[in-house]
Amino acid sequence: MNFIQDRPFSFALRIACAIQVFHRALLLGSLVFFVGAAQHSFAQESSLFKNPTETVQSSTRSTHPIGAFHSVVTPAPDVAWKAGNQIEHLSSLRGKPVLILFTDTPLNHTLRHQLRELKSRYEYMAAHGLICAVAFTQEIGSVPSNIPFVTLLHGESSARAYGVSHNFGIALLGADGNLDCLSTHPLSGQRIADLMDASYTIQETLRKE
Repeated sequence: MNFIQDRPFSFALRIACAIQVFHRALLLGSLVFFVGAAQHSFAQESSLFKNPTETVQSSTRSTHPIGAFHSVVTPAPDVAWKAGNQIEHLSSLRGKPVLILFTDTPLNHTLRHQLRELKSRYEYMAAHGLICAVAFTQEIGSVPSNIPFVTLLHGESSARAYGVSHNFGIALLGADGNLDCLSTHPLSGQRIADLMDASYTIQETLRKE
């Protein structure tokens, strides 16, 4: 009689124990999986923190001589001008920031406004090596300013290369040849100076000092 009563109890107890063991194994397996995944994720993040620019450099690596670890993100389209009997190109100005003004004629009112803004901070910009150039898309003439400008050859095609289709445009090139800014509206003198200071080459120099 006792055997008949104890057997169902023993069988139920065994089933309960088996279920409990299965639950523990399942929980342990889940814990091991999540710990392993967390360690893998942490290892990936740690490798990124060791060299945060590595992924960018590997995808856009450049053989540019300025800044061995820097890639020119937006290379400025080449332009040319005549210096004496020689035809010069942007590559000859590498290492200096370049400002290019695009205008239809020397009488353009927006151009004159931009020249006044440029004059307000030109001493600071010139001290940092700024070279100024102008591209005339319709009527060639002298720039109405005492700031020295080089006049680009083929002004209309130069404007097209920079995507300037309006009567005015301004482009700022970093010392590394990167197109740092392009606008069809005038920029304040302070804004141009700030853009020059924020260029990669300037910031890299400051970090090394």
